[in-house]
Amino acid sequence: MSFRERAAASFVAGIAALLAALSLAAAAPAAEPVTASHDALRTGWYPEEPKLSPAAITSGNFGQIFETPVQGQVYAQPLVSNGTLLVVTEDNWVYGLDPVTGAVKWSGNVGTPFEIESAFPGCTDLVPNVGITGTPVIDPDTGTAYFLAKTYSAVPKTPIWQMHAVSMASGQEAPGFPVTISGNAENITHPEFNAEKELQRPGLLLMDGVVYAGFGSHCDIQPYQGWLVGVTTSGQLRTMWATGPNGSAIWQSGGGLVSDAPGQILFATGNSFEPTPPDSPTPPPDLGEAVARVAIGPTGAATATDFFSPWNRKELDDLDLDLGSSAPTALPSQYFGTPAVPNLMLVGGKEHKIFVMNRNALGGQGQGPGGKNKVVQEIPNAHAVFGSMAIWPGQGGYVYVPGIGSNGGVEVLQYGTEAGQPKFTLVGQTPDPLAFGSGSPIVTSDGTAPGSAVIWVPQCPKSGTCAGSTLNAYRAVPSEGPALLWKAPIGITPKFGRPGVADGRVYVGTRDGRVIGFGGPSEPTPPANGKGSTAGSGAAAGAGPGSEPEVARPRTKLARAVLRPALGRATFRFGAKGDASRFECRLARTAKRPAGSSAASRFRKCSSPKTYRHLAAGSYLFEVRAVGTAGSDRTPAKRRFTFQRG
Repeated sequence: MSFRERAAASFVAGIAALLAALSLAAAAPAAEPVTASHDALRTGWYPEEPKLSPAAITSGNFGQIFETPVQGQVYAQPLVSNGTLLVVTEDNWVYGLDPVTGAVKWSGNVGTPFEIESAFPGCTDLVPNVGITGTPVIDPDTGTAYFLAKTYSAVPKTPIWQMHAVSMASGQEAPGFPVTISGNAENITHPEFNAEKELQRPGLLLMDGVVYAGFGSHCDIQPYQGWLVGVTTSGQLRTMWATGPNGSAIWQSGGGLVSDAPGQILFATGNSFEPTPPDSPTPPPDLGEAVARVAIGPTGAATATDFFSPWNRKELDDLDLDLGSSAPTALPSQYFGTPAVPNLMLVGGKEHKIFVMNRNALGGQGQGPGGKNKVVQEIPNAHAVFGSMAIWPGQGGYVYVPGIGSNGGVEVLQYGTEAGQPKFTLVGQTPDPLAFGSGSPIVTSDGTAPGSAVIWVPQCPKSGTCAGSTLNAYRAVPSEGPALLWKAPIGITPKFGRPGVADGRVYVGTRDGRVIGFGGPSEPTPPANGKGSTAGSGAAAGAGPGSEPEVARPRTKLARAVLRPALGRATFRFGAKGDASRFECRLARTAKRPAGSSAASRFRKCSSPKTYRHLAAGSYLFEVRAVGTAGSDRTPAKRRFTFQRG
């Protein structure tokens, strides 16, 4: 073989090796974002919480474990990721707390908050300030939290909205951020983003390397639009899309934007101030009083591809009965749906109706019999729906609806089928009234184990100040006995607020500037230096005066693996002995990793517990290693497992 032939062969082999390495790295599943209502379907279901069983909650050992004061009202849902509890406030303060003790690990302010009364006299929503309202989203792989804050530009002093990206470890802002939201709508000629009149309330969505946010009005001060805005994780403003010329807010009482596939976003809108469009199966230019599906193209351009709007849309506009007071909740098809209608979604609104829709064909406007609604099911209910629903697939399947009113409560819908079609039946309601200002429910459970599910909801006892609010826990299945399991005072609950959950603990933020953690007796947490529980202990025994004790590499221990093949989910809990300051994890598809290959997915910084979601059927190898001052553990803890689903 000539030199040229050998060089060519070497080049080809090198390219092949590089492509193989890239392919294997890409095959490693990324951790799902930590987000409002747990996931991008907005199920509000936290299935990996065996410590929050009804027996544990009623044992007498469950209660408040900390209370931490913060600067400003807390409307966003507290989130836990990378070993830190993230809390954001309306005074534009951001906190990283210890999720066990509530101690402040770091904090920072991202700008002067927007003063409501000086700009909008008579507007009482969120007073006195608007800062960070929408629930952030966290990328656990990079340890970065994204959120939007309302503040002012320096010169001249005008209101602006800015997307921030901060480290969960330190609170430091990422390069390229903050990003100011501004510009014209890409899909409609006239609207320009007016930061003063827009409010960012819905929970954020991280999808395909872009953070998406929904905007709507503050106190219905016109003109305003509903906006879908996208900012890349590297700091480029990528999407500016409006729901219509005037009105049609995306607010959803704080519920998150839904995504059921890459490049797909669903949301609900409120009142429109434009003429009602004619009945149509396809999306009109003005998407008021609607549930809309938007597709995101390769360049970031958004296109409305499907919608549902009630046949009496004009009446809803005239009477301020907007559909968008409720956030859509998509149901996982492995538990709900039929072969004919596998992908369901529910939405409520102020009209005292719950709509069950087919996500594959939302229904348009006036396309049903007699020019009425074309939906899977229309359920009359006694209350308006503000906020997000929650689900539990166990014991046949349930959906929990926040029915708001003096005689309201969490309404329990049981899933079933009739003549091969999905059907929900109202089977119960929690006994304590959810006055206006109450929060949205979430559900915790040990997977789908019978009897393990609990509903959690912040209750405002009387509309107005919501003084004397409580966090209530209920049995999830009405037939299992007394509904109320436990309750605790929380002061003043934020309107539409959602509790946060992680590792057997529940967190609430309050309007009076506090973060409260609830849980059971915690296992002692060994300090990172492995020298016992006494803080500030001296040198290791046997070290002579002036000598440095020898520091050994840490040893990693895999404590528990919780595998849920039906969910495509795997959770690992781990710790370390010795000098460990952090952990690194990786997950690889073993079928695609030849023996001895060095092209496996790289280790990434992680924390216990580590969860991987949406895993396809196949064989996997999970590895975790502790890292200390002497380096990383040379023998990572490992767990091989196989998911078989069919």
